[in-house]
Amino acid sequence: MQAALEAARAAGGTVHGGERVSVGADAAFCARPALVEMPGQVGPVLGEIFTPISLCD
Repeated sequence: MQAALEAARAAGGTVHGGERVSVGADAAFCARPALVEMPGQVGPVLGEIFTPISLCD
């Protein structure tokens, strides 16, 4: 998910949410859902992303 959010930022998107949240053990975490505003049909919008991300333009 973090790679998809970084790709969205690199393509000019604005990311809301998607932060990692610690859930106890050192390596354990969850990710908050994310909403990404994109400037158009570019970058990760053109492919499939299997994470809790909504891409909007």
